[in-house]
Amino acid sequence: MTSYQTLKLERVGPVGWIVNARPEALNAMNATMRDELADAWLELDRDPAVRVIVHTGEGRAFQTGADVKEVANPESGGMQRYQDDLLGFNLHFTPRGTRT
Repeated sequence: MTSYQTLKLERVGPVGWIVNARPEALNAMNATMRDELADAWLELDRDPAVRVIVHTGEGRAFQTGADVKEVANPESGGMQRYQDDLLGFNLHFTPRGTRT
């Protein structure tokens, strides 16, 4: 299992859990979380024991959107990094993850 900085992955029986784990920032999505989400979805999808994936957030917010502090900070790549990430963003949702 991969180690994540901004997410927690859990498996409880046939349920895979992706938990946004930046409660101090109301789970605002930073560049690290964007990268990790793609990996987390693929990791759980490739596990034959996982039959459903639940995506939730730790603390009082599921997620509040982009981490505007990171976007406003030129030292972290600022708006250009955010724009580049969004243009190439792919969470690798699978048919199993998008069924209704």
